[in-house]
Order: sequence, then C-alpha cells, then structure tokens
Amino acid sequence: DESDTLDIDLAEIEKDIRLDPATGARQSLEFGKEVLGLWTILDPGETKVLRLTYQTPSQFVSQKDGSMLYRLYLQKQPGVKSIPLSVSLQFPENFEILKIAPPGASQEDNVLRFKGEWKEDMILGAVFKPKVSLP
Repeated sequence: DESDTLDIDLAEIEKDIRLDPATGARQSLEFGKEVLGLWTILDPGETKVLRLTYQTPSQFVSQKDGSMLYRLYLQKQPGVKSIPLSVSLQFPENFEILKIAPPGASQEDNVLRFKGEWKEDMILGAVFKPKVSLP
C-alpha cells in the first residue's frame, strides 16, 4: 500500500516529481527550485565518477542594454565536504558572450566551462547578446 510509505511533510514540499527510467535520476520542484538527485551505492574506499547531462529550462533575463543574462545556481548539500565539479554551459552559436562567472570559469566559442572544487553554493552564468551580422 503506497499510503504506508508516503511522507505527508515531504509530499507538501516536493512537486512535479519525474523519474528517468534509464538512470534512476529523480527530478522535482522544491521551494521553487528544480532539484535533481539520484542514489549510487559504493563499497568502502571505492570511488565513482557520476556524469549527468541536464538541459535547463530557458531562463534568460533581458537587460536594459539589449544583452541577456543567464544564471545557473548550484546549491551544495549541507554537510557534504568539498567535491570536484565540472560544468559546461552551451549557449546558442548566434550569441556573443560578454561576461562570465565565477572567476576561474573559461570560455571557448559558445561554451562556458567551470572545473574546480564545489565548496559552497555558487552561481555560474554569463551576460551575452546576439551577434550582429554585417551586410
């Protein structure tokens, strides 16, 4: 019986729950934030690399100067030690990236890359604008 395992408090917090049958990854909305999570079992001393591909909803914010802002907020789970993190954000090819964040991020063509230690909550993002075509 599903009612035996339903956590009423959690049900109030988690909305729009989706499961990926291929990976077992679980997506939901919690407190207005998109949440992605999964479990993996490791033996003591074992390490494993998890590679996730996630397409974010298009959430560009237009600026007064005609440029656009994109931010990806990565919220680290409390109590988890620093972990290696590698993130690539791919922007449409017809856009020029003007600024990138955080410090240490790099840009190659239309891809913003960050590789480092995930020690705390962080924002990855860019300010960009459409490329101007010359006649």
